[in-house]
Amino acid sequence: MHKPWSGRRRPARLALGLAAMAASLWIGGGAALATTGPTVIARPPRYRIARSIIDTYVGRYRTGTQAPKSRVITSDILITFAHGYPQGGIAIFAYDAKGNVQSELLVLYDFRAVGANVVGDMEGPTGTPVFGTVTMHHVGRSRNLTVLIRPVSYVGPGPVIFRYLGPPGSTANGKIARRTQAAWRPGWGARAGSVGRYRLVPGSSQRAVGTKVTGGELTLFLRQVVKGKPLLLSGILHLVTRTSSIVLYLTHFAASGVERRADVNAGAFLGPVIGTLTGTAGRLGRVNGVIRAQGVPTTAASFVRFSSSPQP
Repeated sequence: MHKPWSGRRRPARLALGLAAMAASLWIGGGAALATTGPTVIARPPRYRIARSIIDTYVGRYRTGTQAPKSRVITSDILITFAHGYPQGGIAIFAYDAKGNVQSELLVLYDFRAVGANVVGDMEGPTGTPVFGTVTMHHVGRSRNLTVLIRPVSYVGPGPVIFRYLGPPGSTANGKIARRTQAAWRPGWGARAGSVGRYRLVPGSSQRAVGTKVTGGELTLFLRQVVKGKPLLLSGILHLVTRTSSIVLYLTHFAASGVERRADVNAGAFLGPVIGTLTGTAGRLGRVNGVIRAQGVPTTAASFVRFSSSPQP
């Protein structure tokens, strides 16, 4: 039987902690989810969980391997222990059954140990309603998590693997945002490992929607932007749908750890910025990302490098 927390309520502290936590989700990923204001849960958690257990779950996580029928584009989990209570948040960006992009940003609260798992409730900004639960345990001896999310339908019937990204960092006075922004560096890592041609492989849910992108190619190369200055990574992205093809230009590449992002320009490298490409780098020249741009179908895809040369 789970033991309830005892002690006075701390609504002000919880408001600050959970609001900062929600704001820190997806920072640097280029897909920040909006919140509707300060988050307030004016009660202590309903359950008591040993600090030695919850401490092993504290950190930032992002989706890796997903269930076969999952329609999730990307998802983040943040778990922290602040003001005497364990608390967290989950952000989900996914396609619904009709192919429309949906987003969820929920508070994780009321953590408890259930057998070998840790279970937390997914709650609204004020603690109600309770939308469902996350059931988590570690993958072997790693910090990665196997997470079963219920009852969000587009997550799929099976568990999702969340990769450990690091500690939650400071949530006071925007320090986490400044630290994350400072960690971004120009380019997509080593030039030898990024320049070349990539095949665009749409996600399974993307292929199921007839009007969406069905394929394409990304070419990355070095370009002289300012005379006498270092060459900058640039890209040409060719998207193919069932009815047309689209050519876009990528500039302002940046990387932070495994995270990648670039601006999407229309018409030319100096054309207007109409969106972003954001994602994470995998092994063997693979980048899993999402393209979000005006007038272009939102596309979740993998970019698989098949040539280290940008020339056909």
